[in-house]
Amino acid sequence: MPGASWYELAAWCASIAGSAADPRSIDELAEIARQVEADMRAATVEDLKASAYFWWRWLRWHPEGGC
Repeated sequence: MPGASWYELAAWCASIAGSAADPRSIDELAEIARQVEADMRAATVEDLKASAYFWWRWLRWHPEGGC
């Protein structure tokens, strides 16, 4: 979702997960997204490669993976 705010992204994820009725869920997801962004900005290329590999493996074995 290029150009979306973290709140919009969190609301979208919550709607997929079925928790859109609870605004706290959206706020919590938005905060997690902000933390992830901060972590990504601080990450090195090796960190990003390791993370990408972890999530590739996770999604390979957990296709329901979630948001």
